[in-house]
Amino acid sequence: MRDVFEWLRDLSCIEQGPRGLYPHDLARDVLEADLRWRDEALYWQLWQRTRAHIQLEIRTTHGATRREYIFDLVFTTRTDPVSRRYWRWETFGAAAPEPASPADRTALLDIIDAHEGPESRRLLGEWWDRQPEAFTIYRRHGEVAGMAAWLTLTAAKDQDPPNDPVIAAVRAHIERYGSLTPGDEVIVRRFLADRDVYQDPSPAVDLSMIAHFEYVASRPRLTWIIMTVADPDFWTPQFAGINFRRVADTDLGVNGSPMTVFARDTREPSPIFDPVRATPEPASTTTLSRTDFDEAVRDALRNIGRIATLQTSPLLTLRQVRERGGGPDALRAVLTEAAALMRDHPRDVKQYRAIDRTYLRPAPTQERAAQLLGLPFTTYRRHLTQGVARIAETLWQRDQTHG
Repeated sequence: MRDVFEWLRDLSCIEQGPRGLYPHDLARDVLEADLRWRDEALYWQLWQRTRAHIQLEIRTTHGATRREYIFDLVFTTRTDPVSRRYWRWETFGAAAPEPASPADRTALLDIIDAHEGPESRRLLGEWWDRQPEAFTIYRRHGEVAGMAAWLTLTAAKDQDPPNDPVIAAVRAHIERYGSLTPGDEVIVRRFLADRDVYQDPSPAVDLSMIAHFEYVASRPRLTWIIMTVADPDFWTPQFAGINFRRVADTDLGVNGSPMTVFARDTREPSPIFDPVRATPEPASTTTLSRTDFDEAVRDALRNIGRIATLQTSPLLTLRQVRERGGGPDALRAVLTEAAALMRDHPRDVKQYRAIDRTYLRPAPTQERAAQLLGLPFTTYRRHLTQGVARIAETLWQRDQTHG
């Protein structure tokens, strides 16, 4: 094994870092694309196993080490068409957060003033006086280049600064679901700004989102996690993917700068992970009728490459999905594994090929898929229908066995 390590280390496409060896970005992407082309099912099995390992490390590590694993978890989503819009991949993981110090206070005030105006500057100053530990920064060339404030709300409203419309909207939303009780934790990302690009994808935004995952991983009494943004239409797809809901009637004006509140009740399951809170097993895995179950399988196969769509699938409740970590990633792994069973059976390989060229490695159109398979279109459609039915039957039988 050491010989292999030494051989890899000497390759020009391999880089060395404190955590081991890394393929160059181009080499990594080529290897990944090649495996996905040659064996889609194996690709997703390895992808899911990698994420399961990372999630285990997140549960069992702390501090900077845990943060590194959270970066790794997010990085596995870089090819997802929704997720890749929201991260600054060229600098991803390069910036490090640090607590803001009293010497940084003026820089923070100036950054928020430049993007949101004097009223936000006043509110930031009042929050600083109450919770200076809530503020983190990152630096560029030694200067403060971005900031975020993750405030902790308590049941005592008199600890809030007066006339903060964002916090008032947050409290009103929470109270619709019941008042806070002693021990409940609520954190609010009240301020977020990169010095140059405000809330566009940037290292400041990356670090703020990583902090969100850290809080979920480390606070067992966390009840609500809230984020505010100035461009809700841009951020809605990202927040929807991690179970945040846009709070109704909370487009707020802070000195002319709109601010929208997104909220997540952490007592609801997350499509990413909830490492510190155990979820009780339901008595049965699904309440779908067989007809609805088959339709859900067809819909999931059509959207197997769209994580944001899969997160609404009723198949997420299946125990076979939860046993693989839950969420869209696990559902995709279950579907590809069920398809792979056909590939390995001579009698079903024709159906597998139709599934493969339609959903796993999709051709631009079904007509083109039939051409690639060398089949008349009607024959291709028959094989595809049979393949979908075979996958649905496999998953249904597994569900009945688990139930």
